[in-house]
Amino acid sequence: MVAEGPLIHTGLAREPLSWRERLLATMIVASLALPFIPVPGDGMAHMKAVRRDETTTQPVKVATQAPRSVCEVLAFSLAYENPETGAYTRVACKQPQ
Repeated sequence: MVAEGPLIHTGLAREPLSWRERLLATMIVASLALPFIPVPGDGMAHMKAVRRDETTTQPVKVATQAPRSVCEVLAFSLAYENPETGAYTRVACKQPQ
């Protein structure tokens, strides 16, 4: 059996990206960065995160200040609950008084 060499080409591409590939790459980067770009008029929120996994008996609590838009994105994306093991992650966003 003769080794044929690497299956993945590790050198740089010789031809530049097409306009479609550039547009796609720009849209991907923008969509990933958009939730973390400060929104004008967006106030700060008090963010509380509580996490418990199946190996611990007490939940881990963390509190911090974050822009309201970032807090809402994290609250949506980190929501998790496993009824079989009792593990969960919750993030609450509140306006500071």
